Parts: sequence; structure tokens; C-alpha cells
Amino acid sequence: MRYRGVNYDTGVRYSADYLSLAVWDESKVRRDMEVIAGELHCNSVMILGTEPERLRQTAELALRSGLNVWLQPRLFDGGPEETLDHLLEVAASAEKQRLGDREVILVAGCELTIFLDGLMPGRTWASRAKLLAVLWPLLPLFNQRLNRYLARTLSAVRPVFGGRVTYAAGSWETVDWKDFDLIGVNLYRDRSNKAGYRGILRKLVDTSKPVVITEFGCCTYEGAQTKGGGGHNIIDWGQVPPVLKGSPRRSEQAQAANLSELIGIFQEEGVEGAFVYAFSEPSNPFSPSPRHDLDTASYGIVKTLPVVDDEAPGWEPKEAFYEVARRFGSDT
Repeated sequence: MRYRGVNYDTGVRYSADYLSLAVWDESKVRRDMEVIAGELHCNSVMILGTEPERLRQTAELALRSGLNVWLQPRLFDGGPEETLDHLLEVAASAEKQRLGDREVILVAGCELTIFLDGLMPGRTWASRAKLLAVLWPLLPLFNQRLNRYLARTLSAVRPVFGGRVTYAAGSWETVDWKDFDLIGVNLYRDRSNKAGYRGILRKLVDTSKPVVITEFGCCTYEGAQTKGGGGHNIIDWGQVPPVLKGSPRRSEQAQAANLSELIGIFQEEGVEGAFVYAFSEPSNPFSPSPRHDLDTASYGIVKTLPVVDDEAPGWEPKEAFYEVARRFGSDT
């Protein structure tokens, strides 16, 4: 694969009072980029987040580490104008970083039918995600609105950013890709699409544009591989502190095996690139108490350690880290 990468969270503001990475430490981010390039054998990183300055700093550190940079600003529940302004701010900064040896690619949104306010009914992204299952017959209308917005976005971005542009589509979204440079899809495998997963990939690859899997992965418990992008829903956020629902059995082996198999499928089916979701999930820290071990419900290939003295959290590699490193290292 041309692009072998991992998603890296610089802090996503999921609500007005919640940022997924509360404490920012540039020195730790620098070390993470060095690890992603040197130990994980990635040649690319998908940098996502809400704060433009964090995105800029991380992109600079990634480029210094020899990584291709894919920038994906996220402004959950922003309206169309606010979201476009946010993207253009990041695009203008990315254009200044685009002239080196490594590539800088702009990802002009992620699953916007849910995360953008205005394409679907629902006051918040969480309510829209729930409504999606109910309003499934209206998907053609929502996709029509999405494509109108994406066309407008591309027209605004092209004069500001001279590099290649893509979009991170949800599996339920039907995107008109004709004016994008690459096809980007968040393609989680679960029990509903496992039998036809290769067929989905082949249909994507049999187009005139390169295909990149912008997200794939699973959480860290037995059976998570059958839930794909819904594996994190085992957390009860209504409790203080949050706890896991039921009694999921933590399994780093299950996560590692799933990622290894998927990378092999991507290599065999000829996708242009694939980005593991995710390097870490700072909002889901590890705990030795099984009931409070939110890392069990994390897609991260490293486990986030509890915050100490308000410092940025540390991490330790999981089995998936070593398996991804082995797979990506053999693809060089």
C-alpha cells in the first residue's frame, strides 16, 4: 500500500464542555510521531482534532518525522458556515506546510450527515446517529444534501489549498467523488458486512480514483470484531465515573488478530492506503479494575494511562501495536 497509517487524536470537542484530550504536551506529541514513523512503520498519519493550532503543530512534528500528513479537522455540531470557515482556516495553514518532501492531504470532513448540523434532523451528533437507523428510507435525501455541501466545500477549498483533497465517508453515505482526488471511506467490518466485505472493497477499487480506508479497527474485547464501529457502545457514560456495561472480557489478542486480518485484505485487494483507528483514545483510559477499564472499549492500539498531576497522559503498547508494526513493516 502506498499509504500505511494510523489516526491520531489531537483533541476532538465532542460537546461544548468535553475535549477528548484535555492536556496538550508538544514534547509528547513529538515522541508519538517518532514512534509512529520509526516503531509502527507507518509512512503516513491521519491527524484529527478541533483546535487548528494543535493540528498545525502536530502536522509540523509529523513532517519532521518523515510522515505524510492527512489533516482532518473536526467541528462536531457546527453549522455549514462555521464548519466551512473552520476547514478553510486549517487548509490555509496546511498550504504553508505543503512544499516539503512529504505530502500533505486535506480531508474535507468526516461522516458529515451525522457530525454537521443541518443535513439530518437532530439537535446533536449523538441524536442524529440514533435517528439514522429510524430515518434510513430518507438516506437519498440526506446524501443529496451532503453532496451539495461537499461541492460547495471543494469550490471554497481549491483556491486556498493546492494539494490533494478527499473526504472520510461513512459506510451509509453515497458520495459523488468526481471532483475529489481520492476516495476515502471509514470502512469498519462487523457481523452485518463481513461476508461481503471484500466485495465492497472491490467495488470501490474498480473505479477511476485511488481508494483509501480512512478508518478501520475494533475495540479491545472478545466479540468486538463483530461490532466494528459500534464496539465503543459498551460504556455507560451516565455513571460517575463511567463504567462498562455487562461483563466484556478484555482481549488484546482479539483486537490484534482483527487488525492483522484486515490489513492483509487491504493489501490483497489493492487499496491505495489504510489508516488504523486509532493510535490512542485519550478519553478511554486503562484501569486495573475491569468494570472501570474504559480502554476495553477503546479502538486504540496503545492503552492510555490515567492522568497524573494534570499532565498529558502516557501510554503503553497493546498487542495490536506490535501486530500492526509487523504488518506495516513487511509492506515497505
